[in-house]
Amino acid sequence: MIGSAAVIIRRAFEPACRYTDGRTYTRVSSAVHRSVRSVPGTLSRERDLHNGDLSFLAGTEFNANSPLQEVLKAQPRVRQDEDGSMLVQLPDLDMKSDLKLPKELARRADKIRVHFVLLAF
Repeated sequence: MIGSAAVIIRRAFEPACRYTDGRTYTRVSSAVHRSVRSVPGTLSRERDLHNGDLSFLAGTEFNANSPLQEVLKAQPRVRQDEDGSMLVQLPDLDMKSDLKLPKELARRADKIRVHFVLLAF
């Protein structure tokens, strides 16, 4: 069940994470495993991701060689309003200090787009 859930999560993020480092599956599987194992007072066969502690999935990196906090210095703020809508705010970007680009993309920085993807399972 853990492996199946990890594959579903990883595949859901594929459109947003074009460049991974090859260890993504292991990191996602480990986070799902910790989430499921965190359920107190249940037998192992009664545990699943639905009643697990999903905070273990927060911050999972899809490319450890290029962590998001290093690439995008200006971090988005995400919150849910009273109606249940998700609000994402990204501060103004200083392209020289807030965005770390590979050398081959640095000269095309004015054409960079930042996309946000909201996923629910």
